[in-house]
Amino acid sequence: MAKANSLITILGTIDGLTFVKSSTYGDHVRAARGTHKKAKLNAACQAQSKKLVKSNLPAKVIKDAIYPYRADFYYGPLWQKLVSMTNQELGKSATFDFSRLEPFEIHPNYPLDRLIDLRTNTSVDAKLSKLQVTLSYDMPPVFDKSLPLDGFRVGVIALFPDMKKQSAKTEIVYSNIIGLKEKVKPLRMEFSIPARTKFFLVCARIDGCEKGKTYDTLESKGMRMVVAGRV
Repeated sequence: MAKANSLITILGTIDGLTFVKSSTYGDHVRAARGTHKKAKLNAACQAQSKKLVKSNLPAKVIKDAIYPYRADFYYGPLWQKLVSMTNQELGKSATFDFSRLEPFEIHPNYPLDRLIDLRTNTSVDAKLSKLQVTLSYDMPPVFDKSLPLDGFRVGVIALFPDMKKQSAKTEIVYSNIIGLKEKVKPLRMEFSIPARTKFFLVCARIDGCEKGKTYDTLESKGMRMVVAGRV
C-alpha cells in the first residue's frame, strides 16, 4: 500500500496557528489554544436555564417530602418527572402554583391504578384548620393471583409545601388492614393544616397484606399523588 508523506514539516505555533504531528489524527494545523472565546448562550437559552434552576426548587420540595414514604419505590424516574411538571407549570405564571399539578404515579412501573380505581374528594375546614380526605372505590384491589394476599392497607399522605422555607410538612394516616372479602366502604381521613399554608398535595398508597402483615414485593404495592389543591 502506498504511504503518503506529510506536507507539514514545521512544529510549534506561528502567527496563531499550531502545527501538529499526530499518529492518532494525522498531521494537521489548528488554532493555538486560547485563541477562541467560549460560546455565549443566547437569550432564549439563558432564560430556559434560569427557569430550570427555578423549577428545581418546587420539584425538590415534593421529592424530599415524599421520600420517607416511598422507600420501596425509590428507584424510578420520579425526579425527572417532577422537574418536567414543575418546569411546565412555571411557564404559565411567575410564581409556582402547587394546586395546578396533575396527579402522577410515584413509580410508573408499579402504578396505583393497576390495582384499584380510587376516587378522591377533599374539603378544607378553615376554622378548624383541617383537611378532610375521602377515598372511595367500588371494589377492593385486584392483585396478581400468584401472590398469597388476603387483605390490603391504604395509606394517605398529606403534603403541605412552603416555598419560602423550601420544604413541606407531611402527615400520614393508615387504614386498618382490610380483608379482600370485606364490604366496600369509603375511607375518611383528617389532617391538621399548618399555619400560613397555601397548598396541599395528597398521595395514596396501597399495600397488599398476608395474615395481618404487609407484603414486601412491589407487585403488591402502588403509590400515586391523587390530588392537589389550595387551602
